[in-house]
Amino acid sequence: MLALKQGSVPDVIANKLDHLLILTSGTEQYLITCTNKKYKFLLTTTLTISAIEISRKTGIPLKLAGKVNAMGKEYFEKEIEPYLDNSNIEYVGELNDVEKREFLKNSMGVLFPSTWDEPFGLVIIEAMACGVPVIGFPVGAVPEIIRHGENGFIAKDVNEMCSYTKQLSNIDAQTCHQYVVNNFSVERMANEYEAVFNKILNTKL
Repeated sequence: MLALKQGSVPDVIANKLDHLLILTSGTEQYLITCTNKKYKFLLTTTLTISAIEISRKTGIPLKLAGKVNAMGKEYFEKEIEPYLDNSNIEYVGELNDVEKREFLKNSMGVLFPSTWDEPFGLVIIEAMACGVPVIGFPVGAVPEIIRHGENGFIAKDVNEMCSYTKQLSNIDAQTCHQYVVNNFSVERMANEYEAVFNKILNTKL
């Protein structure tokens, strides 16, 4: 986010997604794997009770992915671990990029039940690059990334998230992938930065 001077409206430039990730995750073959739904599960990288609640209400298996650091260890043991005895809910730990792509492309959808004003949710476009739709709350940058009914759904609460899981199969994988290619490439970000810098150079402060 760049502003020419105090009080001016800033230029907002969205993040990019590594071009290699887009190519390896979004080829036609991978999209076929995704639409074939080899594994029927939801994936979340946000370790929240909301995701677990959605899984329990819908009966859809849930994979929890992410690192549990020292600060979050007590919360994880108290709030998350008790639910892991359920065969439908599995904690898979921290994933590297290759592992993350495997889980993303095989999932039926990604839950993003964050209530924080997220400046940019990278996992959202990582999922879409794999042809996988995302369901999130209307906070932070989520409404700017998710196009409701096209590449995912925006839900006002957990109950709406549950309802939208039934519509995930209506989302076209190629549409999700192409949205990322068109809007979050390295070339797009570089061009936007160049335009902003030229604007600054040509502006009298």
